Amino acid sequence: MMMWQRFFLALFAWRSRLGTPGFAGLAMVLALAGCSRVPAPAPPSNQPLPEQRAYFVAPPDALLDALPQICTAPTQRILRPAAGVIECRMLLPPDATAGAILRYDGTIAQLPESVIRLRLESQGEGYVLAATNYLEVPRAGGDVLRVFFPDPRIARRVARVMVQLGGTLL
Repeated sequence: MMMWQRFFLALFAWRSRLGTPGFAGLAMVLALAGCSRVPAPAPPSNQPLPEQRAYFVAPPDALLDALPQICTAPTQRILRPAAGVIECRMLLPPDATAGAILRYDGTIAQLPESVIRLRLESQGEGYVLAATNYLEVPRAGGDVLRVFFPDPRIARRVARVMVQLGGTLL
């Protein structure tokens, strides 16, 4: 199961325990989306990664609490690289790892990882949550390449969850 699908299902389960309406349709969409193709990556660039952003009056704790709940497999780890930032990093299957290393001049000293990143910043009297996902490939030359895989389905789901949790899309 794709990491985003696990993320949304964990969020659904967490919210269901609280009795929050509106998540049943989301679970159905996620179950059906598991059979679709993986999108092609965007061309690598030095530009900032695309983010989905939403404004919240109160911190969206449900979203922030869901990430550590799904990032528990032996090949996954949670990082908090800065204040207000949480990442779930997942090692890829062997064939995808080899493909990423070969395609992006990676190294076997540090393996590529799939990353879901949530960043929460205080803004005015509320909060802005930014979400992105990407492939991070440590390269033989010592730098790190971040490759974004545009996927309209994931973008719609993230936007829907942000709105259902009380956010206003930016």
